[in-house]
Amino acid sequence: MIPVTSIAQFGREAVDTIHKVTTEGSFLAGKATRSIESVGKKIKPPIKPWEKYSPAQEIADILSAPKDERLGRLGEAKERLKFFMNGMVKTEDFLVRTIEETPDQAVDVLAAKAREYMHIYGGDNSVLTHYIEKCVAAYGERRLAILKVLEKYPDKNALFEGLFGKSPNGNIEVEVSPITIGVACHNTEDFAYAVGGSYSSRPIEGLAALAASGAVTGRLLPECLEPDLKNAVAVMSGSQKAIKDMWVHENVHALRSLELSVGDIQPIEYAGTLDLTPPKEFFEEIGKMPMEEFERRTTRYFTDARDGFFMYRGAQDELLAYLVQKNDPELAYVHTKLPVYSYSDKLRGRLKYEIDKAGLDDSRAFIARGIVDDVYGYKYDKLLIDSVGTLERFHKKGYSYKEIAFAFSRVPISRWERESRRFFD
Repeated sequence: MIPVTSIAQFGREAVDTIHKVTTEGSFLAGKATRSIESVGKKIKPPIKPWEKYSPAQEIADILSAPKDERLGRLGEAKERLKFFMNGMVKTEDFLVRTIEETPDQAVDVLAAKAREYMHIYGGDNSVLTHYIEKCVAAYGERRLAILKVLEKYPDKNALFEGLFGKSPNGNIEVEVSPITIGVACHNTEDFAYAVGGSYSSRPIEGLAALAASGAVTGRLLPECLEPDLKNAVAVMSGSQKAIKDMWVHENVHALRSLELSVGDIQPIEYAGTLDLTPPKEFFEEIGKMPMEEFERRTTRYFTDARDGFFMYRGAQDELLAYLVQKNDPELAYVHTKLPVYSYSDKLRGRLKYEIDKAGLDDSRAFIARGIVDDVYGYKYDKLLIDSVGTLERFHKKGYSYKEIAFAFSRVPISRWERESRRFFD
């Protein structure tokens, strides 16, 4: 078989040959391919196609203008920013659907198509262009890694052994998306073994038992025995319908992980709450402050930790993935409340442990533990419920659930309501 060196070289015929591994039992056999929507819509854009556009520069120009001109120009700037943000969402949707249609085209062609589509919405923005190019490059690396692995292992059982280090005991099915290899296990031991990760450097204690019990029915694996397939292999179990649903769900997670791998390059920057002081250092700093200030600072600290990281990388991912899977935001909320996804409950114990190690006096330790219960209890649930309301409101405005997931995937969940009104209402 031809050595794989680039997607451009790796022709459609070779890809079809490799994908024979999936025809021995594809759980998505007969899936219809959707066509790419027309981009020739008649619109009167507030930003002209191919116009140089920088939101930051526009605001700077307005602030330097005479005071009597600022208000009117701010209204125009807001409409232009909304238009630009809508274009970003449409561009990402277009890019993903283009990849679904022709997953093995050259990455430079793919990037050019995405830039051209964005410019229909009036976006000649250097930060956005760089972001698109980085995303496409990351996709190209992921796709090439998948094709190489499929070339390396000629059938589904060999693939299972190559990924997990042993042959399957029962029947398995394999499906391949542009960015993910999916393995459906019809043997409980096979599924529990693959999910548990005992073959990897990061096994999760108890996860195999949960998988064996049916409490876990799918997982995107952080790693397997093929080092270039981090967050690129999904394993699933259950009925055919459950497997199909979970395949959609885990592909959303795979797309999200690919976005995060691009780094901090984003068209719109969000002030960081991700780099927090470690709890021990934080409490050493504030442990002797007056009680009122201690309580205020501690509340802010645990709220930032929740909104900036724990929900952003945990419940938020599940909410959006399940939204795309089920097309129903209320179901998405219920999904995040299942025991296996109880991120808030897991974090409460962990954070209280950090408080107990911090050397606080009894009264301050008592207050800090109570703040954790409040921030990761009632307020956590309220944030989820309010976020579901934001998603439902967006859907009523005509956005598809997949577009909604694109729009909010890089925005911390605590800012969904604010940013939705700022950029899209």
